[in-house]
Amino acid sequence: MVPLAAIGVALGAESASSPAAASGIDSCPSADPDPDDADGGGGGGGGRDVSRDLMRQVDFATRAGIDPITVVVPAPDADPSRGRDLVYAGDGPLPPGGAVGLYRALLVREDAWAEWLDDGTVSPEAWDFWRAYSVQFTNEADTEEGEQDAHTWMALPAGGLDEDIDGPTWWRYGILSDAELAKAIAAINARILVDWRRLAGGGDGGSFLLFNAHIINEPSAGEYGEKDEEENISHLAGSGCEALEGGEKVRWCGTAFQAMTSKIVYPGEPLLWCYGESYRRSYAVARTCLDDLSREEADLQ
Repeated sequence: MVPLAAIGVALGAESASSPAAASGIDSCPSADPDPDDADGGGGGGGGRDVSRDLMRQVDFATRAGIDPITVVVPAPDADPSRGRDLVYAGDGPLPPGGAVGLYRALLVREDAWAEWLDDGTVSPEAWDFWRAYSVQFTNEADTEEGEQDAHTWMALPAGGLDEDIDGPTWWRYGILSDAELAKAIAAINARILVDWRRLAGGGDGGSFLLFNAHIINEPSAGEYGEKDEEENISHLAGSGCEALEGGEKVRWCGTAFQAMTSKIVYPGEPLLWCYGESYRRSYAVARTCLDDLSREEADLQ
């Protein structure tokens, strides 16, 4: 297992109940009093508390069969724009092309989202919050007439009101019932993120992953002549609601995207992904995150 110092400590598909509950494994622990706090929180104050928190996370991941092992840590003090980092904590180098975490979300077609904002189903204040966490993409699908139809989709990593991390949840992979959708929208208006400690399938070889991909930060710009950080997550792999059975005309559903590595990731390295040049940000970011075309060309090489 990677030494804690290497992580920086010395410096200071899911069902109604999770696989952890079904197997008798305790939930992933955290010293963070509020794991869904938008400001990051951290590990309880002080390097000693953070170290204990990390040891508990790694111990849980090992016993639960999570592979690859990732942990949530306070971001470096030098970068206040990042409350927390998602860090790879396995034994050896992680190869490119593998899934490291899941981005659980309510997936909503853009026209439906616009209607919700217009009729008050979703409040403007809630949308201001979700701008920082939502992912948008355009997906083309064949219509019943055999023509191409393109839609923009919004993925929102919403948790649930009074949702225990091992208990029932509104979320499932597929078309949602009216009751499930209502719970998802309530969580959106309450600005509740999915709990990153929830366990789910989706790893290679039948292993488990955590719903923690929404924590992945962007690579930071270098300071004082230092190089920019480099992106090591290429994309979130998945599909739109129309790919589901009976989903041709569905405008919302539950989904989970896989965060895929684009290069070798070494133990102790944070997982970093550019959100795209159109993302609204108020912090300095690596220059490559401001040029989608160059990133796409690099992925093809």
